[in-house]
Amino acid sequence: DGAVPRILMMGPMQHLLGTSHIEFDGDTARVETYIWTFLRVQADGRDLDTFTGGRLIDRFERRDGAWKIAHRRTIFDWNRDTASHEGWVGGMFTPGKPGMLQGRKATSFFAIKDDVIHAGAEWVDFEVVVDKNLVTSRKPDDLPAFCIACIDVLSRQ
Repeated sequence: DGAVPRILMMGPMQHLLGTSHIEFDGDTARVETYIWTFLRVQADGRDLDTFTGGRLIDRFERRDGAWKIAHRRTIFDWNRDTASHEGWVGGMFTPGKPGMLQGRKATSFFAIKDDVIHAGAEWVDFEVVVDKNLVTSRKPDDLPAFCIACIDVLSRQ
């Protein structure tokens, strides 16, 4: 409960799951998954971008036929804080540039809805939106549906 108010005050953030190593042993499984996170925060009156890499160490148990996380440990392997820079690829393109998402359907966190519309997308308020190979969602609660949609899109590639 204490994390939710802090999260709502944060700027843009993204969590990416990478390679997973899974070892099954009957109705249990040990899983190690690489993670990478990005977060923009305000520090001393300026925007700061923080990047973190680590691993999720999980123990899953099969309960009534469904696999559930029984225990999770997060290991932070590295972190880098840097002053925020808005230009992408040395200024070669700008996120939110008019037309960047022209003809696409997307959703987003409410704070960037106007940016998504300005980029040309048809913005809709759904848990997850799939438009060809573009998968978007709104908030951390949407992550399970987002992950399922990403796996579905990737399995069609």
